[in-house]
Amino acid sequence: MAPLAEDARLHYALGALISASVALLSLFVPFENLLSEYVVTRSFYWYPAWRVAVSTLLLWLASVALSTVESRISKPLLASSCAIFVIAHYSLLYAISGYSSERLGISCRVELLPLCYRTTCTFAKGFSANTYYLDLGQVLTLATLASFVQPVELFKKLVSLLKK
Repeated sequence: MAPLAEDARLHYALGALISASVALLSLFVPFENLLSEYVVTRSFYWYPAWRVAVSTLLLWLASVALSTVESRISKPLLASSCAIFVIAHYSLLYAISGYSSERLGISCRVELLPLCYRTTCTFAKGFSANTYYLDLGQVLTLATLASFVQPVELFKKLVSLLKK
């Protein structure tokens, strides 16, 4: 594997700096009330991870849009925003998984599955609910990895493996 050129290192450092700045800013700016019709209390401890996940998801989408025009900075920005999103997303799921409130009479847990996750919440009166969600942590990782692989080369390698 050839070492990265000096120009490419600069682009990766710039992409990481932009992603880290967006994540750090969103960590401390409570924008929940701007997105919700209802007033959101900040009593739940998973909101900072949620903020970082939402802002880096938006940054990832912006870098996908930017990659149609320019690729030198968009690929590093795509990779770094995906990495920070995955960390924030799974931190959020970990925080939700351990949530239990006797006052509200609810406890939740999260189970990871291929390309989705399931939340199971048990309520005080014995009622339990399972909800399935598309796992954007896995989807964004696969999409980001796919953007770094040349589809024609991948197809040729796959065909040669299938011929053997």
